[in-house]
Amino acid sequence: MSNPKDCDQPLFFDEYDRNRETGGFVLIDPATNRTVAAGMIRGQVKEYEAPGARPAIEMSSNVTWEQRKVTRQMREERNGHPAACLWLTGLSGSGKTTIAKELEEQLFAEGRQVSTRAKRRPGL
Repeated sequence: MSNPKDCDQPLFFDEYDRNRETGGFVLIDPATNRTVAAGMIRGQVKEYEAPGARPAIEMSSNVTWEQRKVTRQMREERNGHPAACLWLTGLSGSGKTTIAKELEEQLFAEGRQVSTRAKRRPGL
């Protein structure tokens, strides 16, 4: 990884099997300079969708976006750190939950607001 980027900007990448240089990544906490995650991009790559872009699927006409009273900026100011979302994907039993729990514990120990969410399996 020779070109570090901030996570709040779009990144161009390839599948790992196609290009090892642009198909792998390392996430580093800028506050501590510690590596917090690493991985590779596998599987089908989806098309880029610009932030705020409307989904390509048809939506019900009676569903509207509700503006929140507490903004992201307000939360970041109170928490003392920027907001972030890390989405772990992979096969069942590949260690996603273990990684999420360890990362949650480390970030909480550093005084950060943190929580995890697990995707529920159909039928549960």
